[in-house]
Amino acid sequence: MHLAPPEVRSVRRDGVILHLAVLDSMAWVVAEFPATGSEGTFAEAWCEKPHWGLALGGDLELDLEGERRPIVPGSAFHVPDGLRHRIFASPGARAAAFEPIAPGAPVDDEALRRAGFEVTGFGGQLSAGAVAVVNPRPARPPAAGEIVAESQRMGALLLTRTRFGRRAGYASEPCDQPHWGVVTMGNIAIEWEDAIEVLTAGDVFHCPAGPPGHRLQAAEPAALLDFTPIADIRAGQRRASWRARAADEALREDEASERLRLTARR
Repeated sequence: MHLAPPEVRSVRRDGVILHLAVLDSMAWVVAEFPATGSEGTFAEAWCEKPHWGLALGGDLELDLEGERRPIVPGSAFHVPDGLRHRIFASPGARAAAFEPIAPGAPVDDEALRRAGFEVTGFGGQLSAGAVAVVNPRPARPPAAGEIVAESQRMGALLLTRTRFGRRAGYASEPCDQPHWGVVTMGNIAIEWEDAIEVLTAGDVFHCPAGPPGHRLQAAEPAALLDFTPIADIRAGQRRASWRARAADEALREDEASERLRLTARR
């Protein structure tokens, strides 16, 4: 499933405009900061909720219990549950994030109003460790038929950045893992075993756990970023070989780093 504009709710508080929607157990939020930036807004209040975010534009800084870290546009970042943090944003900056929703948590208009938000309508436009930050870096375009994927663990989720060459993904194996993601360039088709969806840059999507499984395909060069729960990466489960290689390499590196950290403590 992916989000269409009528499913995106727009709310405002302290001059910050949020476009938000719910995809199964995750909320997707795009924040647009006013001409004064984050100064005097709720964004600078301390928060302890977990976030898996993206810096979309402008200057952003995460304050992590008093330590400030810059987040450059195009970067992905993770703040784990329980770590006190707040965000500082320059005028007109934009950021986006996935945030888990507790079962049964109210997400209707009345709940948003109780939290201090003004509900301005539907149809808002989406803009295209302790704390992990993944910075964008130049890379060669994938060749025709090629899929290049890189993964990194971010708490309970695995971040995967994927670039597709022309005519890529059509021969991929079906995948049964759940993913939450956003298309960052071009057009992507999600071919289910019983349906097909076409997404374009800026579209947000959720692939529920299969079966039915899915394939990601691109007729022309395209790119996306998605998150997969590590608990759902299981042996014997169907998954695309390109995704499996990236995930297995990232998790091996993460396990090796953890062993080194524990050895250094002894």
